[in-house]
Amino acid sequence: MKPLLLPALLCSLAAGAVGAGIALSLGPRSAPVAQTRAVEPGAPELSREVARLAASQAELAAALEELRQAPREPARLPSEDVGAAVERYLAAREAAPGAAAEAAVDDDAQRVEEALARLLGDELDDDEVQVLWAELGKAGLSDELVAAFEARVQRDPNDPDVRVELGQAYLQKIFEVGNGPMAGVWAMKADAAFDAALALDERHWDARFTKAVSLSFWPPALGKQNAAIEQFELLLAQQQDEPKSEHFAQTYLFLGNMYQQTGQVEKALATWQEGLALYPADAELASQVELTNG
Repeated sequence: MKPLLLPALLCSLAAGAVGAGIALSLGPRSAPVAQTRAVEPGAPELSREVARLAASQAELAAALEELRQAPREPARLPSEDVGAAVERYLAAREAAPGAAAEAAVDDDAQRVEEALARLLGDELDDDEVQVLWAELGKAGLSDELVAAFEARVQRDPNDPDVRVELGQAYLQKIFEVGNGPMAGVWAMKADAAFDAALALDERHWDARFTKAVSLSFWPPALGKQNAAIEQFELLLAQQQDEPKSEHFAQTYLFLGNMYQQTGQVEKALATWQEGLALYPADAELASQVELTNG
C-alpha cells in the first residue's frame, strides 16, 4: 500500500465505523484487541455482525501499528516530474543572466543613440565634443558610435555631409588609439571618407578643409605636407568665388602654417597678411603676423 494513499483510506474506514455507531480505540504500539459486550441469546444475526466488525477493527488496528513501525520515507515526485522541475530551474537560471545582458545592450544602444544626436546637434562646442567621445571610448562604445555614423552613410550614400561626419568620426578614433599602426588605419579611412564627399561635391568646404587639416598632421616622413598644401591652395582659390565667411580665415591660417613648416617663411607671412586684410578681427592671423614681423 502506498504511504500517500494510506491516510485517506484510514479516514474512509473511520467514517464508516462512526456511521455504524462503533468507537475505535487506537491504543499503544501493541496491537489492540477489540472490546465486545455480551450478546443476548436468540440474536444470531446481531452476533455475526458484531463479530465481523470486531475482526475489521482488529485488522485496522494491525495495519495502523504496521504503519507506525515502518520507517517513514519522504514523498517523492514521479521521475518525469523531477525532470521537468530540473529543466524549469535550469531555464530560469540561464534566462536571468541573459535578461540582464539584454538590458545592458539596450542601455548601451540608447547611450550611443543619445550621443549621436548630441554630436549632430549644435549645442556642443569643440571641447565638449572631445569630452563626449572620450566618455564613449572609456565605456567601450566608440566603435558602436562609429558604426552609427557608417549606418547614416549607408542610408543616404549621396549626401556629402554625412560622409564628412563619418570622416570626422574616424579622426576621433585616432585620438583614442594614439600613435601606432591603428592610427594610420583610421587616418586612411577618414581621408577616403572626405574623398567620397568631394566626389559628390568638389566644392564642399568642410570636406576639403578637414581633409587638408588631417593631412597636415601626418608624420613628415610620409610626405603628406605637400598634399595638405595643395588642398589648402585649392580651397583658397575656391573661396575667392564665394561670399566672405568668417570661417574662411582658417584656410589662410593653416596654409601659412604649412608654408612655415616647409621653410617657406615669406609665403607664410604673405598668406597670413592677406587673410588678416580680409578678416581683421581674426586674432590668430593677427598673432602670426605679429610674431613673424617681430
